Amino acid sequence: MIRFDKKRVKKRLKELDLLEPFIELEMEGMSSIHADLQGVFDAWVEGVEQDYEYGGITLSEIKKREGGGHIDALYTMTMFLNRPEAIERFLSIPPEMLQRCCGGFGDN
Repeated sequence: MIRFDKKRVKKRLKELDLLEPFIELEMEGMSSIHADLQGVFDAWVEGVEQDYEYGGITLSEIKKREGGGHIDALYTMTMFLNRPEAIERFLSIPPEMLQRCCGGFGDN
């Protein structure tokens, strides 16, 4: 689990035009992001969408396949870090299907 300053994260989410009720909800879920992604998360808080690779898949590829944003990709990468066998299944699903069911806020 990552650690973060709630005020800084809230400020970043507001910069991305997320509405207040969604900000609180998003922040609750962020604590479940895998600790190995701490540096990538910290960079995101500072406005930098840093890439990360694990098991042959990158955050950039996850974002492209899901049609979601950086935080959405961090949640998916967390799943892969916890369950590497899920990567192969994820890659077997056509991107258009993933985008219909997984598309997130886009810019976060």
